Amino acid sequence: MKHQFNVNGMHGQHCVMIITDALSKENVKAKVHLEKHIVEVEYHESEQSIETIKETIEELGYDVS
Repeated sequence: MKHQFNVNGMHGQHCVMIITDALSKENVKAKVHLEKHIVEVEYHESEQSIETIKETIEELGYDVS
């Protein structure tokens, strides 16, 4: 499955690395678009849920909608 989140609080490549690393540990592929404040994810429904992915990003200190 693919999903797109609006994520506020991302400011540079360090944020990209933090988010992609955290999600990769959850077996989620992520592509971060800093200028648009968007994180695109690709995941397996049998392993993760949108809510779990959202919580992972929020636990890093970002606002997710």
